[in-house]
Amino acid sequence: MQNHPEITPFRQRVFDALLEVPCGYVTTYGALARRINCGSARAVGGALRHNPLAPEVPCHRVVASDLTIGFMFCLTQHMQRGSLRNEHCQLSTVDCRL
Repeated sequence: MQNHPEITPFRQRVFDALLEVPCGYVTTYGALARRINCGSARAVGGALRHNPLAPEVPCHRVVASDLTIGFMFCLTQHMQRGSLRNEHCQLSTVDCRL
């Protein structure tokens, strides 16, 4: 993953933290930012916007703080919901990890 030209050191930190979220669970942009000691959920979103490794780096497992599905540049909302459904993740009862 480190040899990919689009992956900066910051994006690498975001992707590594995201890989810790198990299948069937989601995390929020804010929780991911706290995990890597970054003060900005938007910066995390920006890093995920440039995820050339989806679905191996599962950006579909990141949702808004109110657990709504937003627009992921790597996926449409419909595809993100489908990916989470395939992992048996129900946003109404989700345990936000990290």
